[in-house]
Amino acid sequence: MGKKIYSILCGILVTRVAYYMSTPFLAIYLSYLGTMDAIQIGFILSINPIVNILFCLFSGMIIEKVGVSRIVKIVPIIWGAIFILYFFAGNYYSFLLLNGLSGLLYSLFEPALKTILSKEVTTENKLIVFNLRYTAINVGALVGPLLGTIFDFKRSLVAFVLLGIVYIVYGLLLLVIVEKEDHKSKGKNHLVEEKYSLNFMQLVKNNSQFILLIFAMMFIYFGYSQLTSTISQYLSLTGSVKNGVKLYSYLVSLNAGTVLVCQFAVLKWTKNMNPYHVLMISNVLIASSLLFFAFFVNTIVLVSAVCIFSIGELLFGSRFDSLVDEISPSKNKGIYFSLSDFVRTGRAIGPIVGGKLIDYYSVKNYTNIFVILFFITILGVVFFVFAKRDYVHEND
Repeated sequence: MGKKIYSILCGILVTRVAYYMSTPFLAIYLSYLGTMDAIQIGFILSINPIVNILFCLFSGMIIEKVGVSRIVKIVPIIWGAIFILYFFAGNYYSFLLLNGLSGLLYSLFEPALKTILSKEVTTENKLIVFNLRYTAINVGALVGPLLGTIFDFKRSLVAFVLLGIVYIVYGLLLLVIVEKEDHKSKGKNHLVEEKYSLNFMQLVKNNSQFILLIFAMMFIYFGYSQLTSTISQYLSLTGSVKNGVKLYSYLVSLNAGTVLVCQFAVLKWTKNMNPYHVLMISNVLIASSLLFFAFFVNTIVLVSAVCIFSIGELLFGSRFDSLVDEISPSKNKGIYFSLSDFVRTGRAIGPIVGGKLIDYYSVKNYTNIFVILFFITILGVVFFVFAKRDYVHEND
């Protein structure tokens, strides 16, 4: 692995620590302002993933036309400036605009980074590199909120200024390193910027395996979203568990800790397995963990459920990106990585469905809620079976 890859991975670690130090506290800060109601705050928070999902249909085309190197050199600097502007935002529409722009820039920057990782790393090292990227994200998710709590950023947007500065520095670092590495590789056909057009309908027609994979992953993300939505609401509202909010915070920390501790052991165990078998096991584990919440409410069982959930998360965390890289044509990595973000639809729909079920049944009937969520989540296995059939056929 070259200097460019190490710089990208280190940058992911630092930027994710800063990201999770600030963004989880945005809703709390907006609530403290007292100038917006819950619905407006909900729109501000949801506009980011909505823009990301909608724009992912086009961002791949932009990445292929502009070139991944230009994207990773320019976008983080612009993104950093956007984050700094959060500090100066004072009303609903300004926060809505900034969070929407953040979602748009995410849909450009993240697929471009994955494309560089794919093109720069040898085939035998790709799974390890995607796992290192996943590790960096998880360290950020664990450390960032702790730092945000320690420095009490919930009442201030100073953290967004720090986040913006970190992204600008990261962008300048990439500007120097990527420019230098690209200059070295000129004439060596090392990282050729492909200019190839492929519209969405052609993709559907020519790669049914990829489309089936996306639909399957939507169901995994649907189940995955329940930990931070339906489960948190259930534990905070139910009288079946003492100190539900406190228990939930411990369960979230347990989730992050389990992922970090077990990640490379799980990687070693699954390295030579068929990727679709890995993802199907992930789907079953995440769905099954929801059944624990349906039938058991004591602390030991809930801890076991989160451990099972965490292993399921580990199995799809980096393997999905690795599989997308494997089944996508070399000319269209940017387009495929962009369209793969469409799986976030499941993560967007999950909290809505969970909330509707809580409204309909109330938390007293939690068994009905989590059984329904289980059956929806497990449907992903059906799509994995059909996608695997195409994968086996192509690799015969």
